[in-house]
Amino acid sequence: AFGSPVYTEVAGGAIPIGIARGFANQEIVVEGVATMYTGGYFAGGGNTKFYIEDETGGIQVWVDDGEGDVTVNLGDRVRVQGILLVYRGAMELAPTSEGVEVLEKATDSSRWPGTQVPLEDAVIDMQNLPGRLVQTQGTVARLEEFSYSYELDLVDEAGHLLSVYIDKLTNINVDAITSGETYQISGVIEVLDANQRMY
Repeated sequence: AFGSPVYTEVAGGAIPIGIARGFANQEIVVEGVATMYTGGYFAGGGNTKFYIEDETGGIQVWVDDGEGDVTVNLGDRVRVQGILLVYRGAMELAPTSEGVEVLEKATDSSRWPGTQVPLEDAVIDMQNLPGRLVQTQGTVARLEEFSYSYELDLVDEAGHLLSVYIDKLTNINVDAITSGETYQISGVIEVLDANQRMY
């Protein structure tokens, strides 16, 4: 004998970001703390992007036509549902505006601290660092201004070179930066055309 049908809804929860990065071209749900806010990086006309991180990894979130509709601050805990895309080597999670939910607003204690790494790792560790907020140190070898950004190169004593992209939307003042001086810089490591750089 069989009983009558029972209707059950099965809903998936968020998966760790480090695992989610392996699901290109699939719809996923992740949760993390914002390590970069909306409006600080140019994301194309009308779009916006930010970064989130958990204990397993970090990822870029790019929201098509989300400028003005999606606002995320540093330290906000965010849930994102969208399709994981690969763009010029970078993993980017592409939700709709409705796919971004701020679960908890930022507090002073909710800011993600970032991971201290040697400059060499920031350049070559393509397995663990892309999408993550890191701090590294090196000597400034080049500082150049472009229309929408500045770029500088950090080098270490072994000759490893990390390009640092500074979007003018961040309003970071580069006037005090001097070539030949050593600096500690915090930013998100990202892949661009098979090379790592810091944003």
